[in-house]
Order: sequence, then C-alpha cells, then structure tokens
Amino acid sequence: VPVRPSIVKADTGGGGGLVTLGEPTKFGGFGDSASASAFVRPSIAGQYSQAGRVQQRAKTNQDTTLICKLSSNIQVFAVFDGHGSDGHVIATWLAQEMPQALERALGSGGGNEEDGNGVVASVSKAFLDLDDAAKQALGADMLFVSGSTATVALHKGGALMVAGIGDSRSILGGPSPDSEIRVLTTKHNPADPIERARIESMGGEVKVFPDELPIEETGQGRVFKAGDWSPGLAVARAFGDFACKEVGVIALPDVSTVTTAGKQQVLIIASDGVWDVLDDATALQLCLTYAVSQDSAAAARTLVDTSREIWECMVDGTNFAIDDISAIVVFLP
Repeated sequence: VPVRPSIVKADTGGGGGLVTLGEPTKFGGFGDSASASAFVRPSIAGQYSQAGRVQQRAKTNQDTTLICKLSSNIQVFAVFDGHGSDGHVIATWLAQEMPQALERALGSGGGNEEDGNGVVASVSKAFLDLDDAAKQALGADMLFVSGSTATVALHKGGALMVAGIGDSRSILGGPSPDSEIRVLTTKHNPADPIERARIESMGGEVKVFPDELPIEETGQGRVFKAGDWSPGLAVARAFGDFACKEVGVIALPDVSTVTTAGKQQVLIIASDGVWDVLDDATALQLCLTYAVSQDSAAAARTLVDTSREIWECMVDGTNFAIDDISAIVVFLP
C-alpha cells in the first residue's frame, strides 16, 4: 500500500518531520538479488526546510522535500530546489507529481526489478515525461526562465538508486565518521566539458556575468544564448527553464546505484543551501550524532540549522541573500 506523500514546503520559516516507511521490506530489487530471502526494518527518514532571506527579509521558500512509498514498496526521498520568479511553483508541483510519474514509468509492480538497467531507463523516462508534463500543466510562459533542480532517491531492501539533475546533491556514508563517503550525484555545471559541448552544439554559450569572477577562477559557468546575456542559468540540467532548453539544457538525470543492505549507512539529500557551506565529511559527522537514537528529523534540522548559522556569519552586516536550505536524512538498515 503506498504511503501518503509527506511534502515539506516551509514558506518563510522552517519546517520538517519524521517519517517511518511501513513494515519490514523484503530485500532485493534494482538488479541485485544477492540476499533475496532477508528482511530489513523500515528506513527512518527525516526532512527539514528553511526559507532564505533577501534584503534582510524572509523570502518565499523555493525548496520542497518529498518522502513517500510507492505501491511496489519502493521508498522515495527527494529534494527539489526551484529558481526564477516561479521556482516555488514548479518545485511544489514536482513534489506532488513525482510519485505518480515514477509509478507510471516503473509500472504497478515496480518494473522488472531484476533488470537494473531497465529501472534506470524507467526512472530517466519519468524525469523526461515530468518535464513535458510541467510544460503542459504550468505553461511554457511561466517556466520560460523558471525551473527546478531535483535529486530523487529510490530505496527498496538493500538497493539504492539516486537520480539527479542540477546542483542538489546526495551522499552516502557511515556507520562511523571515518567510513568511506560515496557521492551519489553529479553536479551539472555548465562549465563541465561534457555539458558545455552539448550546450555549444545547440547554439548556447557558457560564460559568466561581467560582475562575476571568471570561470578560470571558480570553475562555475552559466548558460546563455550565444551572443546574448540571457538567460544566465547556473545549471546545465533542470526541470522547466524552457528558454534554456532551446540551447542545450536538458532534464535527463544522471543515475547511480549502490547496495546498502546490512551496512547501517546514512543517506543525505540536500539542496545547495547546505552544500555551499558544508563539506561532505562535516555533513556526515553531524548526522551520525543521531545514529544511536535514529532521530533523522533532528539530524535533518541540525544540517539545516548549522548551514543557516554559517550563512548568517558569511553575510553579516551586508544585504547579501541567504539561500533556501533543505535536507532529508535517512538511516538505512
């Protein structure tokens, strides 16, 4: 039975909570059936989101988080980070529509879970279909220069798959602070050679605004129409942003798969409001503070609150903006 989606969108303050995703689940899926007879306890997931600030005033939060379970017992954890004047609209719409899009793409039985490549293809199709659906539902005019990044994790038993577009990120680590940290997402920077080649082949140009540090110093670029100073999108893949879709921005995700069964690891998914100020090791260490209690909601809030404190110090005494900050923390069995 699907779990009713838990969606958090804190309009101007902060909000979140704890979600336990059902009964113990049979291991196996996404092409890995090595321990098909084993059962594992439910994942314990927490989410927290806080609106940023512009000109010393709280802004509309353009981040949205999602936790749910599909009819095939696949657990879904997602963070959407909107941008542009209507970024909050598409981020909220994506959180509402993503479960149904995954159900349709994977099929009512969760797809052929022994075929890992098939599931990757189905999840990728869900992203592309949802991008088309957003254009129809919300309108190409609204989403001409507004869009959203997305990081979506699917977990069943001991199989974890993460699909992402844009600059929200996901890492997996634990059970101890010195354990290996696996980065599960790709940051889709327009200055990346692969992204840049696609953009330039479709009539786009990668550069920065005149008042920004050059790409050679920061490694970060923006997407423009060749010979123009618009739109200036800072990611090479996103939902919406149909002005940039004309010059090479796409909604096709990069997808990674890992096995997690029996490792008692921590999955972190967060918007760039976290990753712009916290490194991976610090984020993991903060979450592992709650490993014994399994209080993932407190872990998510600690990530967000710590990030906000650093942002406050960085912009102290200025009118610089503070980004929206959102995180999901999952203690995997």
